[in-house]
Order: sequence, then C-alpha cells, then structure tokens
Amino acid sequence: MTIPLSRRAFLGGLACLVSAPTMALHPSAAAAPIPVMAEAEYDILCRTVWGEARSLGLPGMRAICAVILRRVALPQFPNTISAVCLQKSQFSVWMAGDPNRAKMRKVTTADPSFVLAMQACTEIVTGRAKSPVGLADHFHSGRKPRWAIGRKPVAVLGKLSFYRLF
Repeated sequence: MTIPLSRRAFLGGLACLVSAPTMALHPSAAAAPIPVMAEAEYDILCRTVWGEARSLGLPGMRAICAVILRRVALPQFPNTISAVCLQKSQFSVWMAGDPNRAKMRKVTTADPSFVLAMQACTEIVTGRAKSPVGLADHFHSGRKPRWAIGRKPVAVLGKLSFYRLF
C-alpha cells in the first residue's frame, strides 16, 4: 500500500527541526549525521505516530516513534519501519475496523498535529531528541493486555504506559 506524501511535505517535515526549541534537543545530537530514509518509510512512521499519539503532543509522539525504532533494532521484530508499523495487531491505527484508520490515511500537512508528528519523528530519527521512554519496546493504553500483567512500566505518558520486554 502506498500513501502519497509529496517531496515538499517530506522536506517540510524535516524543516520542522529549524523551529524546534533548543532545550528539547539532545545535547550530543549537534554533530549527529542525518540518516537516509526512504520517503515511504518516513510517511508510514509519521502516520503511525500521528494515529497513535496525536492527542499526547510532542512528548507522546516522540515516545511512539522511539518504540518503533527500538523494535526495528531488535531481532524479535521486523527490520524495517514499515514492517514494524504494519505488523499484524501491533499498532491499532493500522488495524481494519479502527475508527482512526481512515483519518490517518487521509491526514495531510494541513493538519498541525500531523506536522508535529513529522517533527517528532525527524527529531528522534536524527538523534536531535532522545527517547522519553528509554528503551521501551511496547506500550498500551487503557486496560492492561496479558503481556503487561505483572510488569512495571518504564514510563507513563498521558494514557500510554511503556514497557521494555526485550
């Protein structure tokens, strides 16, 4: 599935770094190289982050992005952003029947919260902001799923609880 994102919108998301407050930047990120990422991967990452955390602002969006990137780095998960985001039953916004799925597929840079999601993703991917949830690789909202029973979250942001399972 291809979700169109124009090159201009993609670069606009990267431009969000210019307006990011310096106190939100990770101190060691000044010299960090900017990773190369396919436009489609970036688009799926931003849409997933927007769909899962648009009501939580920049910290929540950074947290979801960090979880996705952590999963990509773990051998227990697929090794691409799109494969992690689209993995069956992992991110509710991609699940058939989720009421937010249609909104997520149609969102554009005209929505300020989507631009914020792009900013959060760009900051985490480039290392200009650090993960607000450490090495968390799982999260949930609402009632605890089976995998979370008996585990203590490493962080809680708004309605989301974050865990490190691997």
